[in-house]
Amino acid sequence: MSSAEKLVVFRLDDTLHALRLENVLRVVRAVQLTALPDAPATVAGVVNVQGEVLPVIDTRRRFGLGAKALEPSDRLILASLDTRRAALLVDAVEGVLSPEAGSVTPAERVVPSMELTEGALRLEDGMILIYNLERFLSLDDRRQLEQALERLSRDG
Repeated sequence: MSSAEKLVVFRLDDTLHALRLENVLRVVRAVQLTALPDAPATVAGVVNVQGEVLPVIDTRRRFGLGAKALEPSDRLILASLDTRRAALLVDAVEGVLSPEAGSVTPAERVVPSMELTEGALRLEDGMILIYNLERFLSLDDRRQLEQALERLSRDG
């Protein structure tokens, strides 16, 4: 990651996480989700954004955190996830950060087994894990999601 790249920083509970700004389309308030039968466990449902039905990935589930009820302060990060657009449900969006040169450590030097991360941004009081959206869903999850979305468009 070059120092010229920007990161969108979001919060889950008391921890900060980040995505590359280039993958983020926009941030909107969370709204009531529509259930998506037969979707992967990490998919909380779908939302209609200007006529486009987007799957909503529950980042709390994806990261193994405890579930919580949808709150008015929650946000959806609309993003490009490899071949499709999706919404990521987060507690809050903190803003955009421009990392200084040398402040991002590659993932393999932090925790080699964390396939979702591409690096960590070192801060004075901790760190922010930076996630790779192309790895957010496994191949099986992608297939299952596509099938569930196809059924929804066919039956809905």
